Amino acid sequence: MKAKFTFLMLIILSIPTSIFAQRTGYNCTNGISLEIRERINYPSYEIPDGTKINTIPGKNGGTGTAEDPFMITSNEDLVEIATRIIEGTEAQGSIFPNGNTGYAGQHFKLANDIEIDELVQIGNTVNIFHGNLDGDGHAIKGIKGEFVDSGGLFSYITGTIKNLSLYGSLKGGFYTGALAAMAFETSHISNVHNYCDITADGQFTGGIVAATWGTLIGCTNNADITSTSDFVGGVSADTYNDTYDCVNTGNITGTTSTGGVIGYCTNNNVARLHNAGNIYGSTTFTGGVIGFVDNYREPDVINRELINTGEVMTGSASVIGQLWIEAGVEGHTEDCFYNSQNSQLQGYAPGIHAEWVQPKTVLEMIGDGLAESLTSWTFNEGMFPMPAPVAESEIAICAATPAYFFNEDGNVNIYNALNKDFTVNIENGAAWSTDSDIITIEEGVVTLVNTGDCILTLNIGNASKYYNLTVSQPDNVNEIATLSNNIYPNPANNSITIDNQDVKNVKIYNVKGQCMIDVNMNGSSTIDVSALEVGFYILRAEYNDNSIATSNISITR
Repeated sequence: MKAKFTFLMLIILSIPTSIFAQRTGYNCTNGISLEIRERINYPSYEIPDGTKINTIPGKNGGTGTAEDPFMITSNEDLVEIATRIIEGTEAQGSIFPNGNTGYAGQHFKLANDIEIDELVQIGNTVNIFHGNLDGDGHAIKGIKGEFVDSGGLFSYITGTIKNLSLYGSLKGGFYTGALAAMAFETSHISNVHNYCDITADGQFTGGIVAATWGTLIGCTNNADITSTSDFVGGVSADTYNDTYDCVNTGNITGTTSTGGVIGYCTNNNVARLHNAGNIYGSTTFTGGVIGFVDNYREPDVINRELINTGEVMTGSASVIGQLWIEAGVEGHTEDCFYNSQNSQLQGYAPGIHAEWVQPKTVLEMIGDGLAESLTSWTFNEGMFPMPAPVAESEIAICAATPAYFFNEDGNVNIYNALNKDFTVNIENGAAWSTDSDIITIEEGVVTLVNTGDCILTLNIGNASKYYNLTVSQPDNVNEIATLSNNIYPNPANNSITIDNQDVKNVKIYNVKGQCMIDVNMNGSSTIDVSALEVGFYILRAEYNDNSIATSNISITR
C-alpha cells in the first residue's frame, strides 16, 4: 500500500513546475481575449488503511477515534506527529500510534491554545496527513516559516480540519496557505479562521488553503495575503469543489486571478460569500469576491448570494469586477450584490454580464434590506448581512460593521470622493481609528477636516478592516467646533438648545444615516428630542447664509 502511494506522489513530483502555469486561450463574447489555465487532474489518493481501533492511548489520553480523539496539548505534540508522519514510523508506548499510515482514519483534538516555537510542517508532498483535527475553538499561534513550495501548517491533507484559528506569518513560493498547501477531494475544511499574514512570490496563495478539491464551509480570513504572482484569494487561491459561508476582511494583493474569497474558481457551486477587504490586482481578472470564474465546462454551476462591500482596484488591468470576472456563460448567477459606494466600478467588467449583479447603497444593504434575496444569513439592525454559520465569528462581525457614508443630500458619498461628514457603526465593541489628521473620529461621527487621502481602520477583537478614503472637499470645517460649543445640554434628555439665532434649519440623523428630526427653527432655539431613543446622533445645522455645520450629540435618560 505504501509503495503504491509513494509511486503516485513521485509521478506528481516529476511534473515540471512550469506546467502549473500553462494556459490556453478563450474568447469572451465581448471580444476580450482571456487566458484560462490548463488544469492538472491530480490523482485521487488512496488513503492507507487506518480504520483499526487503537488500544494504545495517546500521550495525553484518547485512542484516536472520533468519540475518543488523541489530545494535543503542546507544540511538542505537533512536532511528534509531524516527525512520525515524515519518518513513517509506528509509535511505541503511550504516544501517538499509527503514524506510519499518515494517521488515516485517526482523530485529534486541541486541548488548549498552542504557541509554536518553530514551525515543523505536518507531513510533506510524499507523506501526507490523512487524519482529522478538531481545534475545538482553540488557536495555533506563532506560525512562522519560509517555503519554496507547498507551504503551510500542513503540506497536503485528505481529512477533516475544523474549529481552528491560525495566527502568525508565512513566506512562500508556489502553493502557500496558512492551513495547508493542498486539500484533496476527500478533505473537508470548516470553521477555520485565519489571522496569519502571507507573502509569496509564486503562484497559488490562499489565506487558508492554496488549492482545494474538497469542501470549504464557514471559513474566514482576516490576514493580508500578498503575492507577486497569479491566483490569490483570501480563503482559497484555487478551488474545484463547493465553497459556502466564507468571509474575508483582509487586504488581498496579486496579479492575475485575484479575489477577496477565492482567486480562481472552476466548475463548483459557491454560495453565501462576503468580501469586505480591499482587493488589488496588478494585471487582469480582479474581482471583489472571486478573481476569475471558469464555468464554461459545467452548465449547472450556480454562483448565488455573494456580496462585496470592499474596494476593488487594479494597476494596468483591463478586466475588473465588483464580484468576479466570468469566462463561461453556461453557469448562472442568483442574488448577488455589491456596495455601490465603495468605488465607481459597475458589475463585473463593462459589458460582461453586469446585469447579473445589483448595486446597492449601504443603507439598502444593512439590516433586513436584503432579507428577501438572501437565505441562511443573519440580519442585524445597522449591519451588513452575515452568513449564518459564521455569524458569531469576530471576522464576520467585523466584515458586517459598516461606515454609513450618508449626507443630507442622500447616500451619494463614495470612498474616493468624500465631501460630507459621516457616521460609523460603534456596536459590538467596534473601535475606529485613522492614520492621519485628515479626519477625526468621536463617538461614531467622522468629521472631515482636510482634503487628501487617509485610512479609516475598524478593529473588533483581533479582527480588522480598512477603508481607503479620499476627502475631496470638507464642508465648513471651521464652523464645526463653534456649533458644538453652542449646543446644550449635551448629552441631552428631552430637549436641546442651540444658542445661535442664525441657524434656520436643523436635521438630526441616527448612526444609520436616517433623518430622525427635520425642523425649521424660525427664531426658536429649542428642539424637542423626546422621541429619540438613547444613543448617538449627528446634528446638521443650516445657517441663514446657507452654510452648513455639524456636531455629534448624545441622548441619555
